[in-house]
Amino acid sequence: YQRRVHGNVLGHSLVPGGPQYAPTSTDFSLQVLDRVFEWAQRYGLSVMLDLHGAPGSQNNADHSGCGKSDYPNGNGWNTAANRARSVQTIEELARRYAGHPNLLGFELLNEPAWNIEQNNHGDLLAYYRDGYAAVRQYSASALVIFNELYPNDFGHWWDGELTEPHYYNVVMDTHNYDCFNDRASASSWSHEQTARDWAGSIDNLQRQYPVMVGEWSLATGDTPFTQGFADAQMDSFAHAFGCYFWSHHLQYTTTAWSLRDAVNENIISSSRITGNLRTNTQRRSMNHQVTSTTTIAPLAVIATVAVGLVALAIAVLRRRTTPTAEPAMEITAELIEL
Repeated sequence: YQRRVHGNVLGHSLVPGGPQYAPTSTDFSLQVLDRVFEWAQRYGLSVMLDLHGAPGSQNNADHSGCGKSDYPNGNGWNTAANRARSVQTIEELARRYAGHPNLLGFELLNEPAWNIEQNNHGDLLAYYRDGYAAVRQYSASALVIFNELYPNDFGHWWDGELTEPHYYNVVMDTHNYDCFNDRASASSWSHEQTARDWAGSIDNLQRQYPVMVGEWSLATGDTPFTQGFADAQMDSFAHAFGCYFWSHHLQYTTTAWSLRDAVNENIISSSRITGNLRTNTQRRSMNHQVTSTTTIAPLAVIATVAVGLVALAIAVLRRRTTPTAEPAMEITAELIEL
């Protein structure tokens, strides 16, 4: 599950005692989502739905859904039929959940592959436009979020796209990690400098949209993370509309991927998380239209969705008191019973 502190999310993990992958029954998955909205409302949480695994797989990764097995070369999502199925999924979710007072919004697609961005940008843009229209059929105010995984390569490709006034309450999601590929062997100083530099990158991207950091962690590859790295990230992400730590906790992992452990070990303080968040007035002053609906509920639930299955993520969106794990733990217990 995930907990999120507005703008700041506390991660994702498999449900303790549950199956390795969620069942592929649509009825069961929708039943779980219905319960998520009930749980969220009970605990003062809002809910964001994220299409994490699209038909055919949008990135050929193990977290992109089970449909990738039909496309041995990967990235089978980018066909007219699978893009249409994805829009249909967003539309059905919007139809079913737009009326919930604790709905925050919809992320249209998680981490589309580099080659889709490079070679099929027009298809991706068309899908986002269609997904936006699908949401707006049922909600005039829900956030519509798109993920730019490679902002240094393609961030400028979105200049003038999905912008106000025709498109509003649109948020760009970036995933800021500094632990993969050649960064795994970088020095502690280099990691800290990269984290400091993210502030400017976020400010630059926010010329057009509010930006949230949809995933981040303390992981630094082969080099142990430092307190300076944690602090530099929190400083930079204070510039964003919000941020999600990935994950709240996992069964087998290190503190670098566990917000719960990082808070318990005083690496990240709960007061620092809530203190870094923008007030509603500050967020509206970013020269973007963000309606009052986005201020609902101090807490949020994030449910990652794949066509035919649902993986849950319980998150804290913004809490005005010290965050605790109890609501998410109780929700997890109920999910096991379900």
